[in-house]
Amino acid sequence: MLDLKDCAINSDDRLTYLQESKENFDLNSLESITDFGFCEDQITVDMATTLPINEVVDTDSSPEIISDAKEKYLTNQYPNLSIISSGIEENDSGVLEVFSELITSESWSTYFNDFHNSHFFYGLQDYKIWLQKSGFKIKRLELVQKSIAHQGKEGLLGWIRTSWMPFTKSVPRDNRNNCMIQYINLYLEKNSSDSQGLINASVVRLKVGAGHTPTLETDEATSSRS
Repeated sequence: MLDLKDCAINSDDRLTYLQESKENFDLNSLESITDFGFCEDQITVDMATTLPINEVVDTDSSPEIISDAKEKYLTNQYPNLSIISSGIEENDSGVLEVFSELITSESWSTYFNDFHNSHFFYGLQDYKIWLQKSGFKIKRLELVQKSIAHQGKEGLLGWIRTSWMPFTKSVPRDNRNNCMIQYINLYLEKNSSDSQGLINASVVRLKVGAGHTPTLETDEATSSRS
């Protein structure tokens, strides 16, 4: 079962991104916000309780997260918060290169015979078409490269454990940690830590600014690629 406390502990990069969004976009003018991926529930609850927004919709593809969140955040306590299930996934691609090497290795390939990678971005033209068909006027649509610093091996391991369940859950629980440790070792062969012991991952965020009126703008980060 997914460890939700573990997800919350390893959510520093997403909390930082939320703060950046608050600083760079006028979120107070919005009528609603959709947050894709509910593992770091303090992010969504922060928006629901600190912004004057009629509705905050949170989605996640994990049944465990949806069930836990609905129990924890009752509608009478958070009337503007809605929690629904979706198929949206997170994404990181330098990380994916190492995963590709790992899952095709002799030690682990047997667990990934029928594996389908759901971590990807569509093309920007696809998002443009979907937004326009939904009646949005696009102000910003881009893939922006960023760097995320993890606190050594443990920080990177926590991130992999709580953000990459489509990969890690393919391995039996009693062998899963060994798989992740081997992944970390492979990753460090290609990406060494810096002088402070931080392990940097180059990631890409999908940023969308769009609205139904000239003053309405939203910013949503759905995933990351390195």
